[in-house]
Amino acid sequence: MNVMPDHRLRIVKPGVLSMWCPGCMKAHHFDVHALNHDGKAIGWDGDHARPTVEPTLSFDGCEFLLRAGTLYFLSNCTHSLVGQTVPLPHFPLP
Repeated sequence: MNVMPDHRLRIVKPGVLSMWCPGCMKAHHFDVHALNHDGKAIGWDGDHARPTVEPTLSFDGCEFLLRAGTLYFLSNCTHSLVGQTVPLPHFPLP
């Protein structure tokens, strides 16, 4: 898995990225060539440090927008960051 010091996204394999979710306290992986939970194409702006991913992403009780390196947790999240806006964090150290 590729990671750079200032990057908040990791490349799992070509087209598949990983980010650390501070609400779920785990990594979420997504394919930028796939469709999201609403059937819309996922797009990424190519920025690793302050990424934007379109449209919303949803992972088992966690739904958010990711814009310019900021996570916007939506009202249907089931964790403590529901409705909050937080910077996308770096992955925790092993």
